[in-house]
Amino acid sequence: MSRDKLNMRQETFAVQYVSKMGNGTQAAIAAGYSPHSATVQASQLLTLPKVKRRIESMTLNYEITANRVMHRLDSLSVKAEKAKQYSVSLNAEVHIGKALGMFVERRENLNVDLTGEHMQALVEAALERRR
Repeated sequence: MSRDKLNMRQETFAVQYVSKMGNGTQAAIAAGYSPHSATVQASQLLTLPKVKRRIESMTLNYEITANRVMHRLDSLSVKAEKAKQYSVSLNAEVHIGKALGMFVERRENLNVDLTGEHMQALVEAALERRR
């Protein structure tokens, strides 16, 4: 057997990994591994260069586009809401909004050297606000 040729289980795992949108545990179970060891098997399979190359090859051909992802997120949101899983639905909607640029995350990084006195003053101010 060639070094780059996958055995039947590895090939099945790779195909299932792509079709299950990257769920390694489910892909391993579909490839015939025990549900009890599927997570470990998936992790090990994903470290094999020939398996990684096969997954990358199929992913490129699978045409994962922004439009497809947006459609999938919308579908998940609707299904989750129907199942009364509102936090899942909201999470999908937030991802859609971020992808469309509707939300802007702002962060400030401050690099300040504080002395012990400064730290004490900040702690006291925080405690005072809690009262």
